[in-house]
Amino acid sequence: MHHPQAPIGIYDSGLGGLSVVRRVMMALPQESLLYVADTARVPYGNRSPEEIRSFSHEILDFLVEMGVKMIAVACNTSSVLILPASKKHRSVPVFGLAQAGARLPAGIKRVALLATEATVRSGQYKRLLQLHHPLVDLVEVACPDFVPLVESGKWESAEAFEVVAARLAPLKQRSLDAVILGCSHFPYLHKAIQAALGAGVQLLDPAERLATQVAGELTQLRLLNRDPKPIFHGYTTACPSTFAPLAERYLQRELRHLRQTSLGGRVPQQISQRVSVGVVEGVGVR
Repeated sequence: MHHPQAPIGIYDSGLGGLSVVRRVMMALPQESLLYVADTARVPYGNRSPEEIRSFSHEILDFLVEMGVKMIAVACNTSSVLILPASKKHRSVPVFGLAQAGARLPAGIKRVALLATEATVRSGQYKRLLQLHHPLVDLVEVACPDFVPLVESGKWESAEAFEVVAARLAPLKQRSLDAVILGCSHFPYLHKAIQAALGAGVQLLDPAERLATQVAGELTQLRLLNRDPKPIFHGYTTACPSTFAPLAERYLQRELRHLRQTSLGGRVPQQISQRVSVGVVEGVGVR
């Protein structure tokens, strides 16, 4: 049986999953979190399904070994490829971002899915949407240039607005009701996406629903944390000193300590060393 004070595990290929972290912190401020950013192997969106499944299960194993009580897959690409097969991983409940995003608010008739190439290529997000909303008119748009903008810290730059406007220009003729931000990196580009599509198009962030699902499951399992001093445990498979400033900028809080991890040796050392220049020991957030 998991302990209520155990952390919630969240993972993504890089900075993107912090959009889920932020939503979970808002919904469950008393919960400790353990976040893994697989920045040594970002982006996942242009990789093969076999690679993504392998990376995902390596991180799931790591999170379970670290003692998490629940896992939120903050990577849409990962969640469409490993769920629903992994509703639990070694007895730990697992929730996916894509599964949360496939439930639309009432009144949505025409929607666009913005996602990575791998997510669009899999067809799984489309199937999930059609299962719950068979009458919705859906258009899928692969946006391979969005993740690099975020990972480089340029999410509110003039370049970001230009790239996003060019990519989404064909959607302006679609009379859309809403757009699903089908990659956890894309909420970083909220301003640029809204500017490209106009104020009349609703932007749907699946992280909001995912945080609600996690809260509901913890309540049902009686695993809500009552500790008034939650801790944020941060891990990256690449360089903490590169990751931390961008993470702090997005979360608007100081990450006092961050660790590098090879996921128990699962990330080849040559990959980590190629992008790493140092390790900052310890965990915590304030």
